[in-house]
Amino acid sequence: GQSSGTTTEIVPLDGGEGGLSFSLKYNTRYACAITESVESVIITGGWDTSAVVSRYSLEGHVEDLPELITGRNYHGCAHYHHTDGTMVLLVAGGYDSSYNRLSSTEILTVGSSTWTLTTSLPMAVVDVRGATLDNKIFMTGGEGEGWRKEILEWDGDENSWTHVGNMTSGREMHAMTVVKMEGDLIDYCG
Repeated sequence: GQSSGTTTEIVPLDGGEGGLSFSLKYNTRYACAITESVESVIITGGWDTSAVVSRYSLEGHVEDLPELITGRNYHGCAHYHHTDGTMVLLVAGGYDSSYNRLSSTEILTVGSSTWTLTTSLPMAVVDVRGATLDNKIFMTGGEGEGWRKEILEWDGDENSWTHVGNMTSGREMHAMTVVKMEGDLIDYCG
């Protein structure tokens, strides 16, 4: 986080006291996290780490993955799987190091040595949020010429974005998680 860019904390689900966990290898602020598994997370980009991509386990830093092509912060990220089961990481939007809004999208097939630029978002946007539902990536909101309402879906087979709906209000810097309710994606915002 902004005031404590190298610390992590374990938060118990039973309502008990949390506590400090491992230290991050880099000062990490305004980055994006992709949950790889229950025990692993991948951190992409960030203010001081704009091109850095790192994997962490419950014990701490595991490895650095290939760097992003375009360093970015305040971006969206998520993952999906190819039909053969390989995981694909995706980052989109954000600011570059000169504070220009980005529309670019990059993907990395886990195990590959480089990220690939692919189809850009339909607009340059920062503070967009991503989530994966049923192996589909959805990006919502953000700021780009005002607060955005769009819900975009990534098609990994076609490498394309599709506008699939709108939220009732434009949002940026919102939180998003997946809650399965009859197949719907629920966007929890603050």
